Amino acid sequence: MTRLVEIQSHIGGMGELRDIVGAMRSLAGLRLQEAQRALPGVRRYTEAVAAGLASTLLLMAEPEPAKAAEGRRALVLCTAEHGFVGGFNERLIGDAKANLDPGDALFVIGSRGAALALERLQPPVWTHPMASRGAGAPETIRRLMDALYHGIAHGGVGRVEVMFYRYRQGGSPTIERRLLLPLDLAMLSANNHASRHFITCSRYPFMKS
Repeated sequence: MTRLVEIQSHIGGMGELRDIVGAMRSLAGLRLQEAQRALPGVRRYTEAVAAGLASTLLLMAEPEPAKAAEGRRALVLCTAEHGFVGGFNERLIGDAKANLDPGDALFVIGSRGAALALERLQPPVWTHPMASRGAGAPETIRRLMDALYHGIAHGGVGRVEVMFYRYRQGGSPTIERRLLLPLDLAMLSANNHASRHFITCSRYPFMKS
């Protein structure tokens, strides 16, 4: 009889766990839809900023060939804040380990990833919780910018790169690494004409040429 009671108790516990996981999946789905709805606006903002930067090249001499940045590199990892994410953090940390040099400064967004980075990589110089909603992203990025600018001004940081997962609808997510600083002036110069066209059409829709 005691054994039957234990089994029934385990079955009840499994049912409660299933309900909790189901609720977490529903919440994650809502967050994903919220982020996808925000993406078009984010991309338009990104294009406008890139266009503005490119337009300033008209006031500058032709960009010189890229030179190696002085100072150490800051590597920013965008990891998960909560659990139940499978191998998300492990794969990102593993890829970072293959690209991280001992002298690099490690910045980690995401509490779970920060703990894993401390265990498997090196002590991060800065960590911050990952925003759990799109509305919290600007504040998280502002704090990251403050930390990076402080490092550039006082810590000898000369190069900033970011590593993150890129979601692809209908396909497997991929890990990407992007250069944030210094700006690639040669690339901006190459896109200068397209950027000026974007600005013109955005401000004056009747001017299409």
